[in-house]
Amino acid sequence: MQGVGRLSSGKFFVFLCCVNAFLLIFLLFVFFRSNPELNEPIQTVVALVCLPFVILPLVAEIRSVSKTRLERGILKGKRMRRVLLVIGTLLLISLNALFFVPKHHTLARVIPLYVTASGTEKTSVDARNTSVYYHPENAIDNRYDTAWLVPNRLAEKCITLWLDRVTRISKVGIIPGYPKFDPYRHVDRFTQHRRVKRIRLEFSDGTSQELALLDKGELQVMSIHPVETEYVKMTILDTFEAGGEFPQDVVAISEIQLFQETE
Repeated sequence: MQGVGRLSSGKFFVFLCCVNAFLLIFLLFVFFRSNPELNEPIQTVVALVCLPFVILPLVAEIRSVSKTRLERGILKGKRMRRVLLVIGTLLLISLNALFFVPKHHTLARVIPLYVTASGTEKTSVDARNTSVYYHPENAIDNRYDTAWLVPNRLAEKCITLWLDRVTRISKVGIIPGYPKFDPYRHVDRFTQHRRVKRIRLEFSDGTSQELALLDKGELQVMSIHPVETEYVKMTILDTFEAGGEFPQDVVAISEIQLFQETE
């Protein structure tokens, strides 16, 4: 019965070691998935520090259960193995609290210095005989009742937001259309124009990313791979078809917002 007790105890500690190993791998996986931009060596150091406290007791317990003793090394005897296992467990818990618990970030709006575009739809006149302009500045005026319009016939349909300094951008918000209803002509401007379906973002570091949008007239905030850049060039790659009673072959973007994360 005493041998059976020792065997059960050994299996129990093997189980704890396996749980610790799984916990470490899982935490590292989650950490790198949520922070793909990190290139610092601290995560590698953390893993190297943790692994001996997980793997060495595991090996020792397996050999102990099979009634094989290590001929030499620091893991002779049950007490040292139990101590190392406890240290490893506490270390993993501490590292989880210090390094792997996601930090709470707040989003800060990044205001562009100015904006340029590859083209703009000509000025129109509304039912009240008021001129309506569709300049690219409309995309950054923080108003949802204005929009930048660009003719769909243009080979390149892009708008560039220039920043006053190199800034780390992590999220982009877009209203991919003109969510305005004309009460005088009873026309839904959102469906009347083409809406952005897919875009490519280009940055001053030479990288680019593509995003897909929903056909909804609301601000859609999307995460991007964080990038430090002096500008964000947005090129329209695909659009939703214009509809309604009086469809117009122009693409509309009501608002573009850039965000950076601050702790």
